[in-house]
Amino acid sequence: MTDSAAPGRGEDTDPVDWRRTDDGVRLFDPGNDDAWIEVEFEAGVDPEKRLFMVCPDCGAVAAQRTRPGRASVCADCGTEHSHEPRRARE
Repeated sequence: MTDSAAPGRGEDTDPVDWRRTDDGVRLFDPGNDDAWIEVEFEAGVDPEKRLFMVCPDCGAVAAQRTRPGRASVCADCGTEHSHEPRRARE
């Protein structure tokens, strides 16, 4: 199953293609067989360091194109998740 993430609001217009794996996701360029990475989900990783987000309620995986804000809504199950406020960079 191949899914394409929708472009971010005025950000990047090239879609990101990805496939869910047993432990995470594989991001790839469908036009270049050599351009891909595979990442595993590890519970407890700071959201600002993730390449993708995983809904804790339904397990849906979505490409994370920007830093997380104060809240997000899962596109699959509709659950709203609150996030810790961003800290100023040191």
